[in-house]
Amino acid sequence: MQYALIRDFRVENIIEADETFAARIEPEWQAVEPMQPAQDAGLAVAIGWGWAPGEPAPAPEPPAEGEPPAEGEPTDPPPPAPRVPGTFIAPEPVPQPEPAPELRHITQLAFLSRFTDPEAITIDLASIGATPQAAGMRRYLSKVNAATFIDLDRPDTRAGVQALEAVGILTEGRALEILDTPIDAQERPAGGAQ
Repeated sequence: MQYALIRDFRVENIIEADETFAARIEPEWQAVEPMQPAQDAGLAVAIGWGWAPGEPAPAPEPPAEGEPPAEGEPTDPPPPAPRVPGTFIAPEPVPQPEPAPELRHITQLAFLSRFTDPEAITIDLASIGATPQAAGMRRYLSKVNAATFIDLDRPDTRAGVQALEAVGILTEGRALEILDTPIDAQERPAGGAQ
């Protein structure tokens, strides 16, 4: 039979033992509780569960003093009341940590592939020349080319793509389409960033 070894109102261990062994080790524990009633009730008691002691059954009333026992009643003191099994208490559920936000990282190729060919050609042509706008475009493209991956939630990534729409290189609504389209598995960088 299985027994729960109880200390400080907590199941510390569960053992397989006979009744004699359980009785012999009981003084070392707060309680040595048989598991069968809990198992019969469908409880999957385990180490770490709480335990509340059972209340002993009330003792029979002794006859009033000086009153002889009724005929047929024993004259010896009554046997001790039987021990009522304790109650096992399931531990409080451990709160699960908030899931980490999904990283929205894609490869450089996946990022560039989100632009249509006409958009990519227009971006390339806008980067030619000695104007501040062309230099800004080259600077943005050099950051894209130097990146290990593209973080679609990074503020400068979002601002850069939205600026392309603001100056007319992208049509209205394309910036958010490029930035917020769900990421396919093949767009994610291999080996880590997700």
